[in-house]
Amino acid sequence: MSSSDLTRYMAYWRIDPRPDPYTAAAVVAYWMAAIHGNKNVDLDTFVLRMPVPETPAQRQLRFLMGFRACPRKSRA
Repeated sequence: MSSSDLTRYMAYWRIDPRPDPYTAAAVVAYWMAAIHGNKNVDLDTFVLRMPVPETPAQRQLRFLMGFRACPRKSRA
């Protein structure tokens, strides 16, 4: 592949990006579930969602909340 071909393909992919393979696979899985009788299915069930990274403050808060996860029973 020549440099000019590579430049042309790179410019084309900026204008018209290639489809996301995970979304394409989710659409196929959604239709297969619908065809086989699952009526309560949603496309969001099959789409992968990347989790948002946890900030240090959130991690510290989760750590501190872990100590209160099993509260002591009051002796009344």
